[in-house]
Amino acid sequence: MLVIVTALVDFYNLLFFIGMFNVQKYRTKQK
Repeated sequence: MLVIVTALVDFYNLLFFIGMFNVQKYRTKQK
């Protein structure tokens, strides 16, 4: 069970990192 929770946390961290990266690229395109 603990392994599944750790995998989920890593997955959400990866999604958050990709989301922040896309937001930064979008903002630099606007400027």
